[in-house]
Amino acid sequence: MGNTAILLDKFTLLTEVGGKEVTNPFMVTEVYLTEDGKWKLGSLSFRKLLNP
Repeated sequence: MGNTAILLDKFTLLTEVGGKEVTNPFMVTEVYLTEDGKWKLGSLSFRKLLNP
């Protein structure tokens, strides 16, 4: 087993702006590393995806 894990997830944020619903798709990347036998978060990033 390795000592690095990368997780990718896509989600849609729904909010209200000026009384109108707005949706924005995002991609989340999480990188975990093992240290002393425990998984620790090494990096976390959110990116807004462009709507087609």
